[in-house]
Amino acid sequence: MANNTLFLETTAIIDHCFAAATGRIDRILEQHEKKLSAQYVRMEIKRGVLQYLVLLHNKLTTYTSYYEVMDSIYRLSATSSRNRLSSLLKAMAEFFKDVEKEKIDNLDEYLRREMASYTRILIRRLWNSLERLAEDLLNPMDCYLDIAPPRQAGAVLHNDGSQCNKSEIECKIKEFFEAHRKDFEAILKALQALPEPDPETKRRIKSLKEILRLLPYASRKFSNKEHNFKNCWSCGDAILAVLSPVKSTILTSNLKHYQPICNVIDRKVISYRE
Repeated sequence: MANNTLFLETTAIIDHCFAAATGRIDRILEQHEKKLSAQYVRMEIKRGVLQYLVLLHNKLTTYTSYYEVMDSIYRLSATSSRNRLSSLLKAMAEFFKDVEKEKIDNLDEYLRREMASYTRILIRRLWNSLERLAEDLLNPMDCYLDIAPPRQAGAVLHNDGSQCNKSEIECKIKEFFEAHRKDFEAILKALQALPEPDPETKRRIKSLKEILRLLPYASRKFSNKEHNFKNCWSCGDAILAVLSPVKSTILTSNLKHYQPICNVIDRKVISYRE
């Protein structure tokens, strides 16, 4: 595959939906002949930011005042749900950019109604972004083949099967690790050599160790149907990097975690962050 191939990992797909990053990402897309992503990215979106947007939508359609919505979001700041809080606040900031010049009579009702509508549109846009931005979705490990978008039931949305262990189809993630064992071993070694790994990297090191340890044994299972399926999630950045074509360029906002991985498996990585 040509060197002019761009692989869009999860943050690039998500941030393209938010206007602040769309233009910068589009300029990078125009510089590459082939654009790819992965079904694994869709899985990460479904169990992450999509789930948080569904939560926001349902608060807007079931709470009786905008104050209640804001208060419930504020209380997330006192928990460990920082990613959830960040996603909700980002969606709200984008919405307010569109309405800040409106002259509104019944402000409370308007905010809840219009922001719920905006959130539904954002969810659909995010779900369709993979096909719109990438020519092909790589999926050699049969990741979540029966994944489905959120569905609406009355006033609320349901993100059924937000985790891949709810899939009816068993994935082949162990076979993928076996086929690329040398790459994953090189990544583990590189991460272990980092002087001060952050908590996410420590979790990745632990999960890589556990996965690589079980590979030689046919009787030791590893898939979305096994108790250890979350080890796959901890290795997400490593999996996507290995999944991308050799000598391709990975587009991400997360250079901190991708750079040490890509350095040892012949991938280039770039960021759209200013």
